[in-house]
Amino acid sequence: MKIFCNKITAKFFIKNFTRIFSFIKIFSILIFFSANSLALNPENKLADPKLEKRAMDLFLIVKCLVCDGQVIENSQTQFASDLKELIRNKISQGMTDKEIKTYLIETFGEDIITEPSNFYLGSFLIISLIIASGVFIFFINKNK
Repeated sequence: MKIFCNKITAKFFIKNFTRIFSFIKIFSILIFFSANSLALNPENKLADPKLEKRAMDLFLIVKCLVCDGQVIENSQTQFASDLKELIRNKISQGMTDKEIKTYLIETFGEDIITEPSNFYLGSFLIISLIIASGVFIFFINKNK
Protein backbone atom coordinates (compact mmCIF):
# COMPACT_ATOMS: atom_id res chain seq x y z
CA MET A 1 0.00 0.00 0.00
CA LYS A 2 2.84 2.35 0.82
CA ILE A 3 4.33 2.02 -2.67
CA PHE A 4 0.95 2.80 -4.27
CA CYS A 5 0.62 6.03 -2.32
CA ASN A 6 4.12 7.10 -3.29
CA LYS A 7 3.40 6.50 -6.98
CA ILE A 8 0.21 8.53 -6.82
CA THR A 9 1.95 11.31 -4.90
CA ALA A 10 4.82 11.34 -7.41
CA LYS A 11 2.42 11.56 -10.38
CA PHE A 12 0.46 14.32 -8.66
CA PHE A 13 3.65 16.25 -7.87
CA ILE A 14 5.02 15.92 -11.41
CA LYS A 15 1.70 16.98 -12.94
CA ASN A 16 1.39 20.05 -10.72
CA PHE A 17 5.08 20.91 -11.03
CA THR A 18 4.82 21.16 -14.82
CA ARG A 19 1.77 23.41 -14.46
CA ILE A 20 3.51 25.66 -11.96
CA PHE A 21 6.66 25.74 -14.08
CA SER A 22 4.60 26.66 -17.18
CA PHE A 23 2.91 29.44 -15.22
CA ILE A 24 6.31 30.78 -14.08
CA LYS A 25 7.62 30.73 -17.68
CA ILE A 26 4.59 32.61 -19.00
CA PHE A 27 4.72 35.12 -16.14
CA SER A 28 8.47 35.71 -16.72
CA ILE A 29 7.92 36.28 -20.44
CA LEU A 30 5.14 38.78 -19.75
CA ILE A 31 7.30 40.67 -17.25
CA PHE A 32 10.23 40.70 -19.68
CA PHE A 33 8.22 42.12 -22.57
CA SER A 34 6.34 44.63 -20.43
CA ALA A 35 9.59 46.04 -18.99
CA ASN A 36 9.96 48.27 -22.06
CA SER A 37 6.72 49.99 -21.15
CA LEU A 38 8.41 51.24 -17.98
CA ALA A 39 10.95 53.22 -20.03
CA LEU A 40 10.77 56.99 -20.42
CA ASN A 41 7.34 58.34 -21.17
CA PRO A 42 6.70 59.64 -24.67
CA GLU A 43 7.23 63.36 -24.93
CA ASN A 44 4.30 65.73 -24.96
CA LYS A 45 4.97 67.79 -28.06
CA LEU A 46 3.67 71.29 -28.56
CA ALA A 47 0.56 71.63 -30.68
CA ASP A 48 1.92 74.47 -32.83
CA PRO A 49 4.57 73.17 -35.30
CA LYS A 50 6.45 76.49 -35.23
CA LEU A 51 6.78 76.37 -31.44
CA GLU A 52 7.82 72.71 -31.59
CA LYS A 53 10.49 73.65 -34.18
CA ARG A 54 11.80 76.29 -31.76
CA ALA A 55 11.92 73.68 -29.02
CA MET A 56 13.76 71.21 -31.26
CA ASP A 57 16.31 73.92 -32.17
CA LEU A 58 16.89 74.60 -28.48
CA PHE A 59 17.30 70.87 -27.81
CA LEU A 60 20.28 70.93 -30.19
CA ILE A 61 21.89 73.77 -28.21
CA VAL A 62 21.26 72.64 -24.63
CA LYS A 63 23.64 70.03 -23.21
CA CYS A 64 22.70 67.23 -20.86
CA LEU A 65 24.71 67.71 -17.68
CA VAL A 66 24.41 64.03 -16.81
CA CYS A 67 25.84 62.83 -20.13
CA ASP A 68 29.32 63.82 -21.28
CA GLY A 69 28.54 66.83 -23.43
CA GLN A 70 25.69 65.21 -25.32
CA VAL A 71 22.85 67.50 -26.36
CA ILE A 72 19.45 66.74 -24.87
CA GLU A 73 18.02 65.95 -28.30
CA ASN A 74 20.03 62.71 -28.38
CA SER A 75 20.10 61.94 -24.66
CA GLN A 76 17.85 59.31 -23.10
CA THR A 77 18.36 60.32 -19.45
CA GLN A 78 15.62 61.50 -17.14
CA PHE A 79 17.43 64.84 -16.76
CA ALA A 80 17.26 65.42 -20.51
CA SER A 81 13.59 64.48 -20.54
CA ASP A 82 12.91 66.95 -17.72
CA LEU A 83 14.82 69.69 -19.55
CA LYS A 84 12.83 69.09 -22.72
CA GLU A 85 9.61 69.41 -20.76
CA LEU A 86 10.91 72.58 -19.06
CA ILE A 87 11.85 74.16 -22.39
CA ARG A 88 8.46 73.33 -23.90
CA ASN A 89 6.74 74.85 -20.86
CA LYS A 90 8.81 78.04 -21.14
CA ILE A 91 7.99 78.30 -24.87
CA SER A 92 4.29 77.81 -24.18
CA GLN A 93 4.51 80.58 -21.55
CA GLY A 94 5.67 82.93 -24.30
CA MET A 95 9.36 83.23 -23.46
CA THR A 96 11.79 83.94 -26.29
CA ASP A 97 14.76 81.69 -27.08
CA LYS A 98 17.15 84.22 -25.56
CA GLU A 99 15.12 84.38 -22.33
CA ILE A 100 15.06 80.59 -22.12
CA LYS A 101 18.83 80.39 -22.65
CA THR A 102 19.38 83.06 -20.00
CA TYR A 103 17.12 81.19 -17.58
CA LEU A 104 18.98 77.91 -18.19
CA ILE A 105 22.38 79.59 -17.75
CA GLU A 106 21.24 81.25 -14.51
CA THR A 107 19.82 77.97 -13.21
CA PHE A 108 22.43 75.42 -14.35
CA GLY A 109 25.50 77.49 -15.28
CA GLU A 110 27.18 78.34 -18.59
CA ASP A 111 28.09 74.72 -19.29
CA ILE A 112 24.49 73.92 -20.21
CA ILE A 113 24.63 75.82 -23.52
CA THR A 114 26.87 74.59 -26.34
CA GLU A 115 27.07 78.01 -28.00
CA PRO A 116 29.91 80.25 -26.91
CA SER A 117 28.74 83.21 -24.89
CA ASN A 118 28.89 86.70 -26.37
CA PHE A 119 31.63 87.61 -23.88
CA TYR A 120 34.03 85.04 -25.33
CA LEU A 121 33.04 85.83 -28.90
CA GLY A 122 33.46 89.58 -28.33
CA SER A 123 36.79 89.06 -26.57
CA PHE A 124 38.02 86.90 -29.44
CA LEU A 125 36.99 89.52 -32.01
CA ILE A 126 38.62 92.39 -30.12
CA ILE A 127 41.87 90.50 -29.58
CA SER A 128 41.97 89.37 -33.21
CA LEU A 129 41.38 92.96 -34.40
CA ILE A 130 44.20 94.24 -32.17
CA ILE A 131 46.57 91.57 -33.48
CA ALA A 132 45.54 92.18 -37.10
CA SER A 133 45.98 95.94 -36.78
CA GLY A 134 49.36 95.43 -35.10
CA VAL A 135 50.51 93.18 -37.95
CA PHE A 136 49.16 95.67 -40.50
CA ILE A 137 51.00 98.60 -38.84
CA PHE A 138 54.19 96.54 -38.57
CA PHE A 139 54.23 95.77 -42.31
CA ILE A 140 53.37 99.37 -43.27
CA ASN A 141 56.27 100.72 -41.15
CA LYS A 142 58.62 98.05 -42.49
CA ASN A 143 57.98 99.02 -46.12
CA LYS A 144 58.70 102.74 -45.50
